[in-house]
Amino acid sequence: MIRAKLYKDFNGADLIEATNYDLHTGRLLGLPNKIISLLAALVAASLPITGFIIWWKKRKQHKKNHKIFNIDSAYV
Repeated sequence: MIRAKLYKDFNGADLIEATNYDLHTGRLLGLPNKIISLLAALVAASLPITGFIIWWKKRKQHKKNHKIFNIDSAYV
């Protein structure tokens, strides 16, 4: 190891950076943090998929319920 920094020597930005790293690697809160992170990642990954499904269903319903407007008949 070339150098080591102790938490007592950290300024505010260094402390946030170190805490952020520990949070993302699972060292901060251990197994509960890993479980919560897994659930959050699954929810985040499912949002685009469920959003697309909801949009697709609304699109199909909109086509069924919406009559096509004919421009030629509007001016008769």
